[in-house]
Amino acid sequence: MRGESIPDPTDPSSPPIPPDDLVILEQMLTAMRSLTPATQQRRTPWGREGKTDTLDPDPFAEPRAFARRELKGKERAVIEALCAAGGELPIPDLGVNDGVDWDDPFEGFKGVQRRTKDKLKRVGFRLERHANTARLVPSKGRKRG
Repeated sequence: MRGESIPDPTDPSSPPIPPDDLVILEQMLTAMRSLTPATQQRRTPWGREGKTDTLDPDPFAEPRAFARRELKGKERAVIEALCAAGGELPIPDLGVNDGVDWDDPFEGFKGVQRRTKDKLKRVGFRLERHANTARLVPSKGRKRG
């Protein structure tokens, strides 16, 4: 099929998809549906590969509960937004979230990062900046679970 265009199934003038190709597509779909969550690889919020059965159902349940219980204002809004986004958000996007509204997102993030450093350490997480992205990651050396 190299160099051939893919037929458009919505165009009545395009040729039909060959039966052999349909069989291959059906086999691929069947194989994909048969995968269980334990066999699917998934990228964790902190960048390492892992199997889904070794991860907590919600890796951010602990920092989310901590934020609701212990934090106020922008600190809470930042941590909750990061938990909802899977642990990573661009800083400019984070700066315009409800409850955050920073005039200078990068200075605002540095302030929240500084104020939450010791607080988040209690639940085994840290707030870091990488490539203009805010990341909520597990602290090194702490056993989770």
